[in-house]
Amino acid sequence: PGVLDYLSRGRTLAEMMHLTNRSHLQILPCGRNDGEASAELLFSERLERLFRELKALPGDPLIIFDLPPALGC
Repeated sequence: PGVLDYLSRGRTLAEMMHLTNRSHLQILPCGRNDGEASAELLFSERLERLFRELKALPGDPLIIFDLPPALGC
């Protein structure tokens, strides 16, 4: 699971984060898209909620998104 699953299927942040063998490193992959317009999902209120959840994570994390390009940006 990943960001697109969060946006389109209501997954939680905890379900999407993938632990690594590195301390303080977790990966938030793109996820699966079952035909929904990825660009539209990236401009949704749900993405804003995801950003708020990520900003609230403890430890001032560095967050790198692995997402498809947003069209028309």
